[in-house]
Amino acid sequence: MLHAAVIGFPSSGKTTLFQLMTSIRDSPRAKGDVNIGMSRVPDERLDRLTAMYNPRKHVPATVEFTDIVSTARGGGATALVDVAGYKNADALVHVVRAFRDEAVPHPAGSVDPARDAQAMEDELILDDLGIAERRLER
Repeated sequence: MLHAAVIGFPSSGKTTLFQLMTSIRDSPRAKGDVNIGMSRVPDERLDRLTAMYNPRKHVPATVEFTDIVSTARGGGATALVDVAGYKNADALVHVVRAFRDEAVPHPAGSVDPARDAQAMEDELILDDLGIAERRLER
Protein backbone atom coordinates (compact mmCIF):
# COMPACT_ATOMS: atom_id res chain seq x y z
CA MET A 1 0.00 0.00 0.00
CA LEU A 2 1.24 3.45 -0.91
CA HIS A 3 0.77 6.27 1.61
CA ALA A 4 0.32 9.60 -0.22
CA ALA A 5 -0.17 12.99 1.40
CA VAL A 6 -2.09 15.80 -0.30
CA ILE A 7 -0.25 19.10 0.28
CA GLY A 8 -0.78 22.69 -0.81
CA PHE A 9 -1.91 26.10 0.32
CA PRO A 10 -5.33 26.53 1.95
CA SER A 11 -8.19 26.92 -0.57
CA SER A 12 -6.15 25.39 -3.40
CA GLY A 13 -8.48 22.41 -3.90
CA LYS A 14 -6.71 19.80 -1.76
CA THR A 15 -9.85 18.56 -0.04
CA THR A 16 -11.82 18.54 -3.29
CA LEU A 17 -9.15 16.40 -4.94
CA PHE A 18 -9.02 14.17 -1.85
CA GLN A 19 -12.78 13.67 -1.98
CA LEU A 20 -12.68 12.84 -5.70
CA MET A 21 -9.92 10.25 -5.25
CA THR A 22 -11.38 8.57 -2.17
CA SER A 23 -15.16 9.11 -2.50
CA ILE A 24 -15.24 10.44 1.07
CA ARG A 25 -17.69 13.32 1.38
CA ASP A 26 -17.74 14.07 5.13
CA SER A 27 -14.55 15.72 6.25
CA PRO A 28 -13.27 17.37 9.43
CA ARG A 29 -13.19 21.17 9.35
CA ALA A 30 -10.99 22.13 12.33
CA LYS A 31 -7.33 23.02 11.83
CA GLY A 32 -5.10 19.99 12.30
CA ASP A 33 -7.88 17.46 11.69
CA VAL A 34 -6.84 14.62 9.41
CA ASN A 35 -8.78 13.05 6.54
CA ILE A 36 -7.61 9.55 5.64
CA GLY A 37 -9.13 7.71 2.72
CA MET A 38 -8.36 4.68 0.61
CA SER A 39 -8.49 4.39 -3.14
CA ARG A 40 -8.25 1.18 -5.11
CA VAL A 41 -6.14 1.31 -8.24
CA PRO A 42 -7.85 -0.39 -11.18
CA ASP A 43 -5.48 -2.63 -13.14
CA GLU A 44 -6.61 -4.58 -16.19
CA ARG A 45 -3.47 -6.75 -16.00
CA LEU A 46 -4.42 -7.93 -12.52
CA ASP A 47 -7.96 -8.68 -13.71
CA ARG A 48 -6.61 -10.77 -16.62
CA LEU A 49 -4.21 -12.67 -14.35
CA THR A 50 -6.98 -13.33 -11.85
CA ALA A 51 -9.20 -14.68 -14.62
CA MET A 52 -6.38 -16.88 -15.95
CA TYR A 53 -5.11 -18.36 -12.68
CA ASN A 54 -8.19 -18.07 -10.42
CA PRO A 55 -6.33 -17.34 -7.14
CA ARG A 56 -8.04 -17.48 -3.75
CA LYS A 57 -7.70 -13.70 -3.31
CA HIS A 58 -7.95 -10.80 -5.74
CA VAL A 59 -6.17 -7.89 -4.05
CA PRO A 60 -5.85 -4.72 -6.12
CA ALA A 61 -3.25 -2.09 -5.27
CA THR A 62 -4.46 0.58 -2.87
CA VAL A 63 -3.35 4.09 -2.09
CA GLU A 64 -4.00 5.68 1.28
CA PHE A 65 -4.44 9.45 0.92
CA THR A 66 -3.99 11.84 3.84
CA ASP A 67 -5.30 15.39 3.88
CA ILE A 68 -4.57 17.59 6.90
CA VAL A 69 -6.90 20.57 7.25
CA SER A 70 -5.00 23.86 7.46
CA THR A 71 -6.09 27.46 7.75
CA ALA A 72 -4.55 30.65 6.41
CA ARG A 73 -2.40 32.71 8.74
CA GLY A 74 -3.67 36.12 9.63
CA GLY A 75 -2.18 39.34 8.39
CA GLY A 76 -2.04 38.41 4.73
CA ALA A 77 0.94 36.08 5.20
CA THR A 78 0.98 32.90 3.21
CA ALA A 79 0.20 29.74 5.12
CA LEU A 80 2.65 26.99 4.39
CA VAL A 81 2.05 23.33 5.06
CA ASP A 82 2.83 21.79 8.44
CA VAL A 83 5.21 19.15 7.10
CA ALA A 84 5.37 17.27 10.41
CA GLY A 85 2.02 15.64 9.62
CA TYR A 86 3.37 14.21 6.36
CA LYS A 87 6.65 12.65 7.48
CA ASN A 88 5.38 9.07 7.07
CA ALA A 89 4.12 9.60 3.53
CA ASP A 90 5.68 7.65 0.65
CA ALA A 91 4.60 10.30 -1.86
CA LEU A 92 3.39 13.90 -1.84
CA VAL A 93 0.57 15.09 -4.09
CA HIS A 94 1.11 18.84 -4.45
CA VAL A 95 -2.04 20.76 -5.37
CA VAL A 96 -1.38 24.23 -6.77
CA ARG A 97 -4.16 26.75 -7.17
CA ALA A 98 -4.52 28.04 -10.72
CA PHE A 99 -8.07 29.43 -10.59
CA ARG A 100 -9.46 32.81 -9.67
CA ASP A 101 -12.58 33.05 -7.53
CA GLU A 102 -13.71 36.19 -5.73
CA ALA A 103 -15.58 34.07 -3.17
CA VAL A 104 -12.38 32.21 -2.22
CA PRO A 105 -9.54 34.70 -1.73
CA HIS A 106 -5.97 33.49 -2.11
CA PRO A 107 -3.95 33.72 1.15
CA ALA A 108 -1.20 35.72 -0.62
CA GLY A 109 -3.65 38.09 -2.28
CA SER A 110 -3.03 37.00 -5.88
CA VAL A 111 -3.04 33.73 -7.80
CA ASP A 112 0.44 32.74 -8.99
CA PRO A 113 0.91 28.95 -9.37
CA ALA A 114 4.68 29.20 -10.00
CA ARG A 115 5.20 31.29 -6.85
CA ASP A 116 3.08 28.91 -4.77
CA ALA A 117 4.89 25.82 -6.08
CA GLN A 118 8.27 27.40 -5.34
CA ALA A 119 7.17 28.48 -1.84
CA MET A 120 6.04 24.94 -1.05
CA GLU A 121 9.28 23.47 -2.39
CA ASP A 122 11.28 25.95 -0.31
CA GLU A 123 9.31 25.01 2.80
CA LEU A 124 9.96 21.29 2.25
CA ILE A 125 13.69 21.93 1.65
CA LEU A 126 13.95 24.02 4.84
CA ASP A 127 12.24 21.29 6.83
CA ASP A 128 14.67 18.70 5.43
CA LEU A 129 17.56 21.00 6.36
CA GLY A 130 16.23 21.25 9.92
CA ILE A 131 16.07 17.45 10.18
CA ALA A 132 19.64 17.12 8.89
CA GLU A 133 20.90 19.75 11.36
CA ARG A 134 19.23 17.97 14.30
CA ARG A 135 20.80 14.65 13.26
CA LEU A 136 24.24 16.25 12.96
CA GLU A 137 23.87 17.74 16.45
CA ARG A 138 23.24 14.28 17.87
